[in-house]
Amino acid sequence: MPIINLLQNLCWLSSFITLLNTVLNNALNRPRMKVIHDKTPHQRTIGYIFVILGTLSLAFGFISFNTFYFIKEIFGDTIPTEIDLGFITFHDPFRLLIIFPAIYMSIALLKLVTGIGILRKQRWAQYFALIGAFFFFFSFPFGTIFSIYILYAFLNDQTMKGFGFNGNSTSSVEK
Repeated sequence: MPIINLLQNLCWLSSFITLLNTVLNNALNRPRMKVIHDKTPHQRTIGYIFVILGTLSLAFGFISFNTFYFIKEIFGDTIPTEIDLGFITFHDPFRLLIIFPAIYMSIALLKLVTGIGILRKQRWAQYFALIGAFFFFFSFPFGTIFSIYILYAFLNDQTMKGFGFNGNSTSSVEK
């Protein structure tokens, strides 16, 4: 029975990847909305990296989500149905483990959407990438390198002018 569930989940994963491929093709080929500024090769690279990271993270989250259920099917009788910590009691603690892949998959979806937004030259995606750079910074060494690369690409003078800043780091008061 668990093998059948695993095969069924693999079929769902295959369908999910096909759907994701269709959505990405449609999203990247749609007519573009408001153009902020011309893309630099750095921004295109960052967009593709976000799309790849988001897609791989979604696949990994999907696999880990199904792995938890697979483990529950195999070891269902030996998993405790209740854990009492004294001040709180968890009924069916296995359900709490499902929260982690769900959070991981939602963050992965955010990465994917941010990458598509960067490739489509959307301003909100550039802000999301800068926020993501802060969190990537703590994933040493590759996340730190990627974070510095994002900051370099999005905080240079050309990009700042595209955001509407004059390039001055201090605010000037007209006299």
